[in-house]
This record gives sequence, C-alpha cells and structure tokens, in this order.
Amino acid sequence: MTSGLPVLARRGLINTDIHRYSHRSALDQYEAQRVYHWAMSESAAEAGLRCEDWLRQAAGDGEFVVLPEGVHEPRIIGPLLTALAGRLREYNRSRTDESRVRLRVAIHNGLIHLDGPTGYPGLGAVLVARLLNSQDLREVLRQRPNVNLVAIVSREVYADVVLNRYEGLRPELFRPVRVEEPGKNFAADAWIYAPEEDLTR
Repeated sequence: MTSGLPVLARRGLINTDIHRYSHRSALDQYEAQRVYHWAMSESAAEAGLRCEDWLRQAAGDGEFVVLPEGVHEPRIIGPLLTALAGRLREYNRSRTDESRVRLRVAIHNGLIHLDGPTGYPGLGAVLVARLLNSQDLREVLRQRPNVNLVAIVSREVYADVVLNRYEGLRPELFRPVRVEEPGKNFAADAWIYAPEEDLTR
C-alpha cells in the first residue's frame, strides 16, 4: 500500500437527514428515500445546479454532499432550499403526519479530502455532521408542524454568505444557536433558518 499527498479542496458541504426515518417501516423508508431523491433532483435543477456533478455519500436517511468547485453556498441556502421546501410541502400536503417527509439540512464550507478510501475525510465533514445533530434543529421540526425543511449554517457560512445578503438572504430571519456535544468535546455557534417560516418569532 502506497501513501501520497491527499487531494485537498475547500468546498461547500451539505449534510441532510430525513426526520423520524428510523420510526418508519421498511416500505415507508423506501418511499421516504424516493421522495428525497425526487425532491432534491427537481429542486437542484430549478436552482440551476446539477446533482450529477456532486460528490455524494448516501446514508439511507440522508446524505453528505461535497459541492463542485464554483458552486457556492448562496445558491444552496437561497434557491435550492426554497425549492426543496416547496417540493416537500407539495408532497406532504396529502400525507398523514407519520408519512410526511421533512428534512434537516446542515451547510458549511471547509477543507475536505476528495480521495478518501471510503468517503471524504476532513474536519469540515465532522463539523457539518455535528451541526446536523443539533437539538435546536430537531426541536424546530417537533414544535412547528408546518415546517417541511429546517437548515443550520456554520459561523463561517453565516458571516460570509448570510450577512452579505447574497441571493436575497435576510440575516434577520436566521436564529443564533449554540451547538454543543460535551461528550465529544464539541461546541460551535451556528444559525438556523427555515424558508417557510420565521424561526425568530
């Protein structure tokens, strides 16, 4: 086995999770995956993005995505998430509470290894996974049944993208949270946002 210099790149990173996936039957999990794939593909196309160009690591109940060079977070937080929330709302309108497909999404920008043997190693990948696991993010979906998608963005993305109002983003609609996992020695500031509802209220 030979070792060489890793293939490093600073890229936009997305992590997604289907709400209450493990509580579903196998057939319902299959349907949730199908809906996720449909909604993400259609929404990406509407936002002028090509899922075929993404590096994707599937997890059954969601996925980890490394965006291509030149695809920046404003297009993800603005057009993509708005379209994705709309597709999910369209699907969920005629579904029972148990069968609705709702998403948590985490967004970060960081250094990543593009040539990992089984994935895409990097501290950025760890951070975006920790953000996705935020209890504040989960609570939004528990407490606000009208929200089909809730997102969390890292401190870096908030400072670089949201505060500059790219793609018409409004910083006043983003709510600050502190994400902590003491057992894993992790703490970070982040901001949560839902395209369909003002979470600061």
